[in-house]
Amino acid sequence: MTFGTTLKSCRHLLETAKEQAVEVVGISFHLGSHGLEPQTFAQSVAAAQLAFEMGTELGYRMHLLDIGGGFPGTEDTRARFEEVAAVINSALDLYFPDGCGVEIIARPGRYYVTSAFTFAASVTAMGEVPGEQPGSEGR
Repeated sequence: MTFGTTLKSCRHLLETAKEQAVEVVGISFHLGSHGLEPQTFAQSVAAAQLAFEMGTELGYRMHLLDIGGGFPGTEDTRARFEEVAAVINSALDLYFPDGCGVEIIARPGRYYVTSAFTFAASVTAMGEVPGEQPGSEGR
């Protein structure tokens, strides 16, 4: 996971938020975007559902699930977007079915911009640039 906490720490964080009178409205996670297996997304949705249960037990009325981003945007990635989307949708249908009152959002920025351009360059010469010597002070 790129951002967030473990499920193990979740109850403590929710309890601490409750003690501080913080209104928790949902769960957010972001897995990152570096060659994740599609099942990682499904496992995270399942963990989010457990976190929702913890929040409900503590009296929160949580209604927002942010599944983050990191979705593949090119065909040469380990998991294609269609495969990842199918796994996520199956997990959402299982753990957060229609009518459960949870709004689901995602941040698909990488998916949209990964293939937006290609950069090509020709290397015409190479050389070694010596680093600063200690004590040279830029002279």
